[in-house]
Amino acid sequence: MCTASSPECNEPKTLCLSVYLSICLSVCVGRTTSGVNNTQPTVKNWPALFILAFIFFTVAGNILVIMAVSIERKLHNATNYFLCSLAVADMLVGFLVMPASLISILYNHTWPLPELLCPLWIFLDVLFSTASIMHLCAISLDRYIEYTALTRTDSRSDYCCIRSARLFAPSAVFSVWI
Repeated sequence: MCTASSPECNEPKTLCLSVYLSICLSVCVGRTTSGVNNTQPTVKNWPALFILAFIFFTVAGNILVIMAVSIERKLHNATNYFLCSLAVADMLVGFLVMPASLISILYNHTWPLPELLCPLWIFLDVLFSTASIMHLCAISLDRYIEYTALTRTDSRSDYCCIRSARLFAPSAVFSVWI
């Protein structure tokens, strides 16, 4: 934990990212951080290292999805906007929720971080997980609307359904986050 008295921090009462990552990595590989010369390995925590790799691939994979939809012009449609928004929600879970959860697990389900971050972590966990579930519901509803528009034979009704689907997508993405 980074406090105002620790030499790693320049600003008081902030959680330094370098200290956060060093705690996480030191606990994962089983090294102590209490002294400079004390680098005796303790029990290796291989499951924690696996979870750390899972967090990395979660964030990296979702960044690739966001980049693909943003860069490639052929992917600019309503369904892929839903997928991009879902990737943002999942990336935020991997970036903000999963590391704190890993640290909590490594400290035997106690909260080693500042007390203020615990309710914030729970709030973000519920928010991003619910947003992810709502995105999946919106994607399935969008797929249903698209499928029923393709099965119709009247060209006028096809145009109306496709137009309403284009109007539905941005409002649905906005409503999922609210």
